[in-house]
Amino acid sequence: MDASNQDPYLTPPTPKRPARSAGRPGRPESDIPAPLPLEDLTGDVLLESAPRVMFQGQIVPSLGGIPLLAQLGRGSMAAIYLGIDPGLGIEVAVKVLKLRLAQPDMIKSFQREARLAAKVESPHLVYVKDVSEENGLHYFVMEYVPGMTASAYLRQVRDSGRAGLSETEALAICIAATEGLAVAHRKGIIHRDVKPENILIPNANALVPAEARIAGDEGKRLVFSAAKLADLGLAHAGDASGGFGSAGAAGTPGYMAPEQATDPQHAFKPADVFGLGATLYTLLAGDTPFRGNDKVEVVMNTVHKPHLPLRKSRPDLSAATLQLVEQCLDKDPASRFPDASALLEALQSCRAAPGQYQPSPSPVLDETPVPLVELPAETADTVPGASARLSGRRHAPSPRVSERTLFLLIVGVAALIVLVLLVLFLSV
Repeated sequence: MDASNQDPYLTPPTPKRPARSAGRPGRPESDIPAPLPLEDLTGDVLLESAPRVMFQGQIVPSLGGIPLLAQLGRGSMAAIYLGIDPGLGIEVAVKVLKLRLAQPDMIKSFQREARLAAKVESPHLVYVKDVSEENGLHYFVMEYVPGMTASAYLRQVRDSGRAGLSETEALAICIAATEGLAVAHRKGIIHRDVKPENILIPNANALVPAEARIAGDEGKRLVFSAAKLADLGLAHAGDASGGFGSAGAAGTPGYMAPEQATDPQHAFKPADVFGLGATLYTLLAGDTPFRGNDKVEVVMNTVHKPHLPLRKSRPDLSAATLQLVEQCLDKDPASRFPDASALLEALQSCRAAPGQYQPSPSPVLDETPVPLVELPAETADTVPGASARLSGRRHAPSPRVSERTLFLLIVGVAALIVLVLLVLFLSV
């Protein structure tokens, strides 16, 4: 079936996770998907010590026997390359730690990211196949997802003149990402950096074997319901109470929960719920719910000021979606959804709510090939000194509408009882 004709809400069958290629004989290049992008990586300083191999008539760098063909992205900690697994003959992404960061503590953190990603298995999480070191280069091999990040797609939408994604599109993307996050939460893993840059939207060809790929634009159509959550670089296995026990404020300003800045040791699963709520807000409004002139101001506004109301920029949204975003962005973690599973149920209810958009045709990617991950200058921003500046100034939770209504109702009933008693007293 043509993937573009499927209901955009249908989740594709869970792909079988390929076995590790260790010890398997290499496949002939004729079995490898073609054509593949070959970038000249001769001047890439990070790969200077990488062994060289012959691939499609060219000498290319390699790690673990995997030819590296092109750079997909580069951040402050690592670079990601497109490679070919010689045993399976499939495209993979290889994340390489930068040499200047190859210190014991950073290597440990880098390996922890790979191990955490390998612990969870879901069609909505980017999985890790292997982690290793060669010639002083620390790297891990992970799933390659041809497509576009949610943030890149949002920019494409805004460039077309729209404020943000349709409600249908944004909900489908966030439901898929939340499905992956729910699996991580059930394993006791907290992501800590949920944002549009860390959500990958695959194209239709990414969901079928190479020999069944769809020709032309149909194969490039994005499948929102198959989106995957990536980058566990800041993730931590929760302690007995579900927290991640970090001493510093880590995350991305605009998406990190207030407690991540003020009290990171008590930032639990609701912090990820906040990040997903901020992500949904951004996809719909075209900008983050908390803004400022610099990172610290953004964090200060997140902790102390209310977010900009989503209904002002998107009055067309359903009441259910607006209410869900409000609950996710509550300053008080106890007032949010307790974890990703609870949020997923609410998101699915929003999708079924009256007044939703009808499914719109899936868009077509503008460029070929499309990078796996669009890494900003800093994959996740750590705000130095933010915890110290913000400690002792925590924002009191804003009263909820339902509580005020209940209070007024009680006061009204009490007043009515007093009035009745007074009339009875005077009539005696």
